[in-house]
Amino acid sequence: MIRLRPFLLMFCLALCLPQASARQVHPESEAKWQLSVELVAHGAHKKYLKKVSELQQGQLLDTDALFVTRLHRITSKLATQAEHDYPSSKNWQWEIHSNDQEDEASFCMAGGKLIISRRQVHDLGLNDTELAMLIAHEMAHALLLHHYAEDVEALRLFPSWQQKSFEEFETAVDDDDILVSALAQLGKQQEFEADIKGMQLALQAGYPAQGLLSFFVKLRKQSAYPNFESRSHPAPAQRVQRLRNWLLQAKLITAQ
Repeated sequence: MIRLRPFLLMFCLALCLPQASARQVHPESEAKWQLSVELVAHGAHKKYLKKVSELQQGQLLDTDALFVTRLHRITSKLATQAEHDYPSSKNWQWEIHSNDQEDEASFCMAGGKLIISRRQVHDLGLNDTELAMLIAHEMAHALLLHHYAEDVEALRLFPSWQQKSFEEFETAVDDDDILVSALAQLGKQQEFEADIKGMQLALQAGYPAQGLLSFFVKLRKQSAYPNFESRSHPAPAQRVQRLRNWLLQAKLITAQ
């Protein structure tokens, strides 16, 4: 997940770092903000609008009308189910766009703002069920308040960042090497949770279990190193195995 980036709140990290922050923070500056779910969503919306504007200016936004229609149809179905499963999202204004950049994956920001990589969907050859799994996974990050949980953990580890502006803090969570490294383990835990909760959401919306699992199988096959985790994500093979075991236990698929 990326916060331009694309569980239950988990605040433990295997990596413990000293509270010397990643940058010097002036002790005389006063805190001007208090972290909240609403503040995180507001900040994400501002960054989303900026990202959408940049893509539009670069002629990389929503270049395929049929693909955008496909995204809207699937997202609408999932959002309707999300209102039932996550009542707090009832008044959310979900928004989704496509991105033609070659080097950026799909993601969802806090508050339900998604950008889906058309290149990723094309390269994986996703059918509608597999695309629904991709979208549901990204939606799950927002529904489970993962971005807020990440910020809570960042401030727990480096409380001096609250003396900076919220915009500086949010940028650091995305880009500061020390913060990114400190939050990596939490991020991987969140990926596993978004896999399960996203699949539950898609199942409840009527998509077939085997087809949803197929999305992760394709991710594994595409990976050059399927048995190794990256800095931000668990190993693709491990994700497939966890989901397959969960579906087997729930008797939603049969052993082959």
